[in-house]
Amino acid sequence: MARDFDLGGTRVNRMGFGTMRLPGWPIGRRSDAEAAHTILRRAVELGVDHIDTAWFYRRDGASSNTFIREALHPYPEGLVLATKIGPRFAEDGHTPADPAHTLGELRRDLEANLTELGTDRIGLVNLRLGGIDGPFDGDAHEPFEALATLQSEGLIGALGLSNVTERVLDQALAIAPVATVQNSFNLADQSDAAFVDRCAEAGIGYVPFFPLGGHVNPDMLEQPGLVRFAEERGETPARIALAWLLHRAPNLLLIPGTSTPAHLEANVGAADIELTESEVDALRA
Repeated sequence: MARDFDLGGTRVNRMGFGTMRLPGWPIGRRSDAEAAHTILRRAVELGVDHIDTAWFYRRDGASSNTFIREALHPYPEGLVLATKIGPRFAEDGHTPADPAHTLGELRRDLEANLTELGTDRIGLVNLRLGGIDGPFDGDAHEPFEALATLQSEGLIGALGLSNVTERVLDQALAIAPVATVQNSFNLADQSDAAFVDRCAEAGIGYVPFFPLGGHVNPDMLEQPGLVRFAEERGETPARIALAWLLHRAPNLLLIPGTSTPAHLEANVGAADIELTESEVDALRA
């Protein structure tokens, strides 16, 4: 099993870290700045070099971007920060509003990330146009052309897409290279299986959000087959689910999030679990 992947010209470990939970966004436990700093620094110590964030990951005055800057700036060489731009939210901070589409709107979103992260360039920027009810399948030409323009100005390293269909990927590829697609994919939701394989063949990274089910598939880790398999291996269902993704395709880049150091270490350690091809197939079924 390959342990790393070429993400827009930078080799990164396939086990990354997602920061959505650090500020408790959109709802949930309140953030703890000291704990967030500890987790981020420990993630880097463990070899994590792909950290996923977004300007809108914020709650009660705390934000993932600020935590990242406070904990890790100046950033170590080889660390890829990935953010998402496009989504807009109402004053409550989590009710979706109309997404940004124009160059001016997306520039403002990007500049907000640059300022908060304390950098003049972000390694990977994902264009997120879809809502929460399924992948976006509309016209992405204008916003992706705008993203490519920002890249040409040196503000962005690699371009990605978030929550999109293959049709939208085709639109984007006609404009500029795409480094990653960030969609829903896990043991409980394999509807994107063919999309994962297509991206693998094209050398495009596929970043599954909610790799452990999330709120969309909250009972995934309780599936009898997964629980039984984990017990037989002396492992937890979560670590087996992560290991399955790493073995499922060489372009799957994981960004499981957590707000506790113990869970962080368990997640990162899942990359050491070896599964046979027959075990991967059995779990897939």
